[in-house]
Amino acid sequence: LEVFYSTGIRVSELCNLTLNDLDLKNGELRINQGKNKKDRIVPLGETACDFLNIYLREARPKLSSAGVSFLFVTKNGRRFNYTTLSFLMSRYGKKIGLSKTTSPHAIRHTCATHLLKGKADIRQIQEILGHASVATTQIYTRVEITDLKKVLKRCHPRERKEIETRDF
Repeated sequence: LEVFYSTGIRVSELCNLTLNDLDLKNGELRINQGKNKKDRIVPLGETACDFLNIYLREARPKLSSAGVSFLFVTKNGRRFNYTTLSFLMSRYGKKIGLSKTTSPHAIRHTCATHLLKGKADIRQIQEILGHASVATTQIYTRVEITDLKKVLKRCHPRERKEIETRDF
């Protein structure tokens, strides 16, 4: 779940990741044939790399059968799919504050929103998510009313007391 949340990749992209797509040394994931058959490189944060190192060292060897190259596999050694991810989210999501009804796709939206709140540029978020259009990225990013109030207070001249009512 950490890799999914911290990268904002699509469910299908997560499920199709192979060991060869992972570059922990450089903190990168290679997305091959993402939506619209586009390849891209997605940054991996330190936290995600730490989780992946533990997973690769401790969990994956117990799950994977010989010759399986998918990064994320089930207890039967098969690659993850949407159903697997949904099950894991409902089973373990409560521990990290997810509601039982949180969908995998909502995690992608959350990643985008948190990047925006952290002051990432919308174009950078577009690249991370792999969107062809920035308009699509704007749909993914929710702006909260508290943030809008802060912007109003910080940016509007009336709120900064730069102009008086009589100036109108």
